[in-house]
Amino acid sequence: MRRSRSKRQQIIFSVLGLVVVVSMILGLILTVIPQPRQPTPTPLPRITLIPTPTLTPTPTTSSS
Repeated sequence: MRRSRSKRQQIIFSVLGLVVVVSMILGLILTVIPQPRQPTPTPLPRITLIPTPTLTPTPTTSSS
């Protein structure tokens, strides 16, 4: 038994419409259901390097 072209197109459009409706319903359900909140990561402490003190030159005494 062969189906006519219009009957085949009607089946294709019906299946396509059903897929669109199901995807829209699933999208609506997923947006309505609240998602668990992600914990805010604790920031790592910043390491600040303390510059080492520089030695100041000592004055030299010269005997003249």
